[in-house]
Amino acid sequence: MKRDLKVGALLIVPMLASVASATDCGASKYSEVINETRSLIASSRAVPMVRGEISTPAGTRECVRVSFKVGISGRPYDIDVAESSGHIVYNREVVSTLERYTFKASLWSIFSARMLVFDNVVDQFPVPEPSVPAHP
Repeated sequence: MKRDLKVGALLIVPMLASVASATDCGASKYSEVINETRSLIASSRAVPMVRGEISTPAGTRECVRVSFKVGISGRPYDIDVAESSGHIVYNREVVSTLERYTFKASLWSIFSARMLVFDNVVDQFPVPEPSVPAHP
């Protein structure tokens, strides 16, 4: 039984290390490519609010780094989730939103890999609207 605990501990430590390193999803490491990609955005959309079954007042900060290429039409293709904090629904929403982006494109841009990082709070209770007192 002691041996099983050691194997379990060996599996948990690398998992914790990968979660800790995913806090910015590579935004600092790939900042040059990300900033260049941001400068090429022609039109964008907001990622829809994601709420799961277990929402909290504070929510959870999630991030996703996506890599992709831009076609001659300016539309992204070959979209890949390169790094993520692990929220599968948020990952899917980011990819779906990115598919609707358009970028400034040129013939040479189709050979370059592009990257963006999406960072947001998910699974947060909706903020209630302030109540307006009724006038008699």
